This record gives sequence, C-alpha cells and structure tokens, in this order.
Amino acid sequence: MAYQAVTSSRLVPGGIGSALALLLATMTIPAQALTPCEVQQLQWEAVGQNFDPSQTHTPGASPRPVSNDRVQVRWWPNADYAELRWDMHTLYPFAAELSYFEQLSAERSVVSGKDGFRSSGGTVSEARRAARVSGLWLRTPLLWPGETAGLSREITLGGTRWQLGIARNGSGPPGAPVPLVAESRQYDWPKGSVVHQLKYSRWQEINGLSMPTQIEWRLDGALLRRERLQAIAVTRAEAEACAAPSRPALAQPPAWSRAADHWVRRRLAMGAGAIADQTANIRLETVGEGVYHVVGGSHHALLIESESGLTLVDAPLYPARSDRLLRLLSERFPDKPLRRVIVTHHHNDHSGGLLPLLQGKVELVVGAEGKAFFQAVMQRVGEDAVIALTTVSDRSELMVDERRLQIVNIPNSHAAGMLAVRVDDLALTYVADLYSPGRDAQSPVLAREFHQAMAWHGLAHGSLIGAHGKGVEPWSKLVDWLGSVHPAWSVPKIAPQQAPKSVDDAASADAEDVPAGADALPPDDRPSKP
Repeated sequence: MAYQAVTSSRLVPGGIGSALALLLATMTIPAQALTPCEVQQLQWEAVGQNFDPSQTHTPGASPRPVSNDRVQVRWWPNADYAELRWDMHTLYPFAAELSYFEQLSAERSVVSGKDGFRSSGGTVSEARRAARVSGLWLRTPLLWPGETAGLSREITLGGTRWQLGIARNGSGPPGAPVPLVAESRQYDWPKGSVVHQLKYSRWQEINGLSMPTQIEWRLDGALLRRERLQAIAVTRAEAEACAAPSRPALAQPPAWSRAADHWVRRRLAMGAGAIADQTANIRLETVGEGVYHVVGGSHHALLIESESGLTLVDAPLYPARSDRLLRLLSERFPDKPLRRVIVTHHHNDHSGGLLPLLQGKVELVVGAEGKAFFQAVMQRVGEDAVIALTTVSDRSELMVDERRLQIVNIPNSHAAGMLAVRVDDLALTYVADLYSPGRDAQSPVLAREFHQAMAWHGLAHGSLIGAHGKGVEPWSKLVDWLGSVHPAWSVPKIAPQQAPKSVDDAASADAEDVPAGADALPPDDRPSKP
C-alpha cells in the first residue's frame, strides 16, 4: 500500500496546533491518485446500513435504523455512465425486500425492478440521478481535482463544494494511516445549514488508485450510513492524464434539491419515494365548505378557510414546495393571510417546508413532545415574524371563527407528539402516517394505535383524510380492515358525540353504520401489508 508523508498543517480543516502538526508529520496518508482519463471502469460491491436522524420517535434521539443494503457498482467516470444493482431490506417505515437496477447516463436514466413500496421502475428523476452520481464521486476522493498525489482536493457535487482533508481528531501511532474526511455545508430541512461529512478508513491501493474500504456518512454528527467496500476493481485506460472535472455534469441537481442531495439518498434508503420535484403540481381539492385537501404528489396537507384567514395542517417536504403553495394561496385567497400552521409531527417530510410559512403573525401548533425541536426552528425565522407557539399534550379544542377543531395528541410508536386534527362540523379527521386513506400499503399496528386513541376521546367516527393516500374514506373502512387483519382487533361501535354534517354520503351514513364486530373485507378490497 502506498502512502505519502504529511508535513504541513495547512491541509487540516480549521487548522491545528503545533503539537498535532508534529504528530501528523510522522504519519502517512493514502497517495495513489488517478484522473478520470486514466480510468476506464471502476467496480465494487458495498454492504451498508442506513440510519435517519429526522425519522426518530422522539426529536433529538439517536438516528433510527431504516435499512440494510448491498449494491454492485460498475462506473465509467470519464463516459458519464454507471450501473447500480441494489438488494435492500427496509426496516422503516415498512419492512420490505427491494431489488432494482439503476442505469445512469446523460441521455436517459432509468430504474427497473422494485425500488420502493410506492413505485416500481421507470425514469429516474434528475434529483435522484444527481444524488447517485454524487455518491460515486464521494466514494472515490482520489479521483477529485487536486495535487498529483495526496490531499488539497475539492469538487462540487449536488450543488455544494466538498473538501478533502485530515480528520480533526486524526491521531495514532507514527506510521499509521491518517483518517481522511470529506466535508460540505448543506441544508437539512427544516433545521437549516448543517455539515455533511464522510470519514474514510481502511484504504487499499488497487491498480494505482487508493480506495477506502470503510466509509461512514454523518450529518451534523448524526449517523446516516456505514458501508464496507469489497471486490474493488480498477480497469486502467490507455490515455494520458487529464484534468478531473470540478463540477461533474451528472452530479448537478435541480434547484429544489440543491445542497440537499443527502435528503434524496435518505428517502431512497427507506424505499419511500418523494424524490421528484413536487413544486409544480400543487392543487386544492374541495372536501367540504371551506376545507381543502392540498395535493399534488406523495405528501398532502389540509387547508381550512375562515373569515379571519387560513389554517394549514402540515408543512411537507421542503421550502420550495411551501413557496409555491404560498403563491397559490395568495392568488386564490388574496385577502386571507395564513394565520395558523398545525404540524402533525417533527419528521422532516412533514415539517421540512415550515420556514417559509412562518411569516408575519402566525400561530404554530405542535405536539408537546416536539416543543424544543420547533423552538429551534423558530430561531431561524425572519425578524419581522411574530410566532406564537402552542403545544398540545392530550386534546385541545381550537375555535377558528365559528368552526371548531379538535386536536388530539396520539400516543403511538411512530413519532412522539403526533397530532390528529378533526374538523367537527364535517366529522372529518386528518391523519398523518398512522393510516393513509385510499392507499394499499398500511401498518396495522400504527392504524390500531390511531383508532384506539381517537376512540378514547369518542372521536373515532365520521370520515378520514390523510397526509398520504387518496381522497376521503369512511371511518368504517378502517374499522373493517383492522378486524380483517386480526380478529382480536375487531372494535366496538363508537357513538358520536354529536350528529355530524359529513363530507359525503358515505361518511354521513358512517356514524350509524359502524359494526359492533368488524368483518373481513373481500381480498380484492383489503389494503395490502408491505
């Protein structure tokens, strides 16, 4: 294995003291570098574990394990072409076995096989292609532009500049390989600016190129991924050295995902989708007088109109989507400002679009368990914003002019501080993640937890509308499905507290028609478990 001695402290990010400089002067670093012109093909197999710090049960807890995977890579860096064959076992949000094949090129990028519980194959989005190609360059830092050998290397990937350097805590016995890190500053919605870091170790020299065989990915110190590379092969090209690209074309993302390619890779690691632009197709579907389902992609919201202004339930995905929604609302309701935002829970796919919504005088309503998390987000709002934070620990009634909302904190195993919002006069309940009306993939455990909590408060009747799924569904369908999953989960009739004015005919009959014992749905109608 070939290494180069470190003799200068200027390569250490942030600078180092003289004592550490003397120590590093006796240590060695990987030094076998090539340019893309000198490499015809690279291939390797990686075995990885994926974690997500924003999908925890409690805000700020240790990152949640989401999947294990194995990927076989063949990459032609000078030809802008790559093939990745994935086998993945997801643990969260659903347990599933996924197997798919990605082909990435400038002309056309496609995926075949099953790559998630929402989709199976098709054209690869621009954001996904950029995130995948960025990942290839990140695993091969000694292909980046820089000195002939050693460090002082940087590259622009995913819209941000990455720099290679010595780990700040890099220490060890004389002659030991020094830990190397690559760092960039990116965005993690709704938190804001964060440090994305890769730490490389256990280097091998393969046909003239030093390659790390262990890589750890972190976001502001929180673990995202650990992987081991094996079966590495470097096929050399019969060409003279050339300048490495400082901005590889295939690694440049669309505007909405710029400086956040980690977000795309994290969604892929869960098999959860939401990796295409969801800013252009937002629309409002009327579900009752003054109540609208905000749809146009994988994640939805609920809008409630009143004389004094607008109330929005959930802030999904990312700021660009909320910017587009605000423009739509100003056109549709020019004299009605956004007065209130209710966020169901802290997970970034439901809170990532929050910051643009916190303008002017706005009330923010969250579960009590998420108070500290959302207080930190509020520190990033503009000086002109006046935000009133309201927390719900059990159940709260909120009057929006003449309309009453019931806000219930749902004890559950998905996310602490999860809120469900019920529009009383329509007997309509908005639910996020625990149950998705109109969708096949469901979690029986989460759905039962949701139903039990609402039944405790006497609110498990009427109709349901979701942050995922499609349309409005009578509550009796949830009741029937729970009984079909397990006979012991059959639930009794819940008497409504008042006669609701329902959303549609199916919901109006629902309060009287909930069965005392739920029968199984016909097989063709039963939502499938993942």
